[in-house]
Amino acid sequence: SQIARHPAHRTPPWRIDRGCECESIHGNVYECTLTDRIIYSIPILVCTYRSSIAYYLNADETPDFSLRPNQFYAFDMIADQHKVARATRAAWEALVYPWGVASLASSEPFFHPFHKAWDHYHKDQAYHNGTIWLWNNGIAMQRMIELGQTGPAWALFSNMNRQALTRGVVGGMAENMDAYPQPGHDWPRLTGTYLQAWSNSEQLRIWYQHFLGVRPDQVNGAVTLAPRLTNDLEQVRFRSRVGTGHVTAHYRLRDGGADFEWQLFDVDTNLRIDLPGFVPFDVSTHAGQRLGVTVQGHRLEWTLRGEDGDSVKIGATEADAGRLARQASFDKGFEGVGFARPRDPSSHAVMHQVHDSGRGM
Repeated sequence: SQIARHPAHRTPPWRIDRGCECESIHGNVYECTLTDRIIYSIPILVCTYRSSIAYYLNADETPDFSLRPNQFYAFDMIADQHKVARATRAAWEALVYPWGVASLASSEPFFHPFHKAWDHYHKDQAYHNGTIWLWNNGIAMQRMIELGQTGPAWALFSNMNRQALTRGVVGGMAENMDAYPQPGHDWPRLTGTYLQAWSNSEQLRIWYQHFLGVRPDQVNGAVTLAPRLTNDLEQVRFRSRVGTGHVTAHYRLRDGGADFEWQLFDVDTNLRIDLPGFVPFDVSTHAGQRLGVTVQGHRLEWTLRGEDGDSVKIGATEADAGRLARQASFDKGFEGVGFARPRDPSSHAVMHQVHDSGRGM
């Protein structure tokens, strides 16, 4: 997990087993209590909800509400999706810049606008206190897509694709960036490792699992197909691994609807189709079969065909009023959402420090 450095540049020892994102791993093991404040009955952590989740507990059991991206990982613990939506918007607008996710909100007193500002502080002081961590882009985009906010997620995803092609190692993504551009520039410097595996892997994960929506569950022998496309993706063809086999797909957006087609190779599995506005449904398939889904307005029709092209199963369903209403509510809550914006660097206290102990490594 991403561990924050406190002013003495060391991890608070009480945070090691009290971090909100750490406990999200175990969230389905413990009983949780939900009130107007979210209090999780976990032996080693209490997470309190207001507009965000507490980052960790202090030694005296009081919550630290420093606004950091760790909470994106803990939202699975919150059953009330409207609370998740509010917290997601707050975190997105405070932490997510057009170039990536900052490790601390600029409203926090210990925020560092630049990873390297040797005249003011050692770079390690900024490492988890403002510096952009590109691998956190993945979970931030995922949370927005889960709430139906594909547009803002796609804007960040597209920016990262351009950055991968034009900055640093071509085709790769760096570990870190400054939170703010240097004076006279409109995009921050790359810092840290210039080619970072988990920055790359999170960009790819979001593409395949959340925009294209292919999420294999090998343990249960199932695959969820939940494409979430934007108008910039009017048509896409791709191939994705599924266990020892693979799936090929063709998606096409059109006025008032969309067409989807998947074909499985060398794998038998249960497909769960999850499209916006409709209740998810399951289709049992065998290798070589082709599933086609057509959405027109509030009606969905599907056909499963064998390798010979003959239909094996057909079905249809209407959009679910509850899902549509919930999405409309989320959309209203995200009206006007935007990226975080840099402030004047001199407005941050750390830029008035004097650092003269040498630049080190």
